[in-house]
Amino acid sequence: MYLGSVPLVVSVGTPKPRSPTVIPRRWGFVLSGSNMQPRDPRTSRRYQKARAAWLPSQAGLRCWLCDQPVDVTLPGTHPAGPTVEHRLPVRDIQATAATWDDAVALACDVNLWAICHNKCNSRQGAVVSNKRRHGKPDNPPSRDW
Repeated sequence: MYLGSVPLVVSVGTPKPRSPTVIPRRWGFVLSGSNMQPRDPRTSRRYQKARAAWLPSQAGLRCWLCDQPVDVTLPGTHPAGPTVEHRLPVRDIQATAATWDDAVALACDVNLWAICHNKCNSRQGAVVSNKRRHGKPDNPPSRDW
C-alpha cells in the first residue's frame, strides 16, 4: 500500500512490546526515566506571561528573603536579577491541585508571589532540597546509635 508517495508497511504477526510512553496518569505527570514527576505549572504560557508583566511592576521593592533592593532592569539569570518567590511552594501546588488548570491558576496568583534575587531564591531552594534529600529535620533517626 502507498500513502502518497511513501510506501505504507503493515506488519502482520506478533506485536512488539509497547514502550511505557502511554500510561494511565493524573494531570500533568510525565515519564522521566523510571520516575514519574508532576509537570511544573511554571512552564505554562499563562504563567510566563503573568511573570513577564508582574516583574517590571515591582521596581523599587526589596528582596523577600534578604531585604536588599532588587534591580528589575537586570536579567533574571543575573545573580542579583529579579525572580518570583512563591510563598506557596510549587511542590505544594503540584501536590494539592486536582487538575492542571488548578495548578496553573495557583501558580499564577500574584497574591502568592514575592520578588527576590535570583541568588537568594536559588540558595533557598538548595537548602529546602538538601533538607528533604537528607531527611532533615522531618525525619529524625529512629534511635541513638
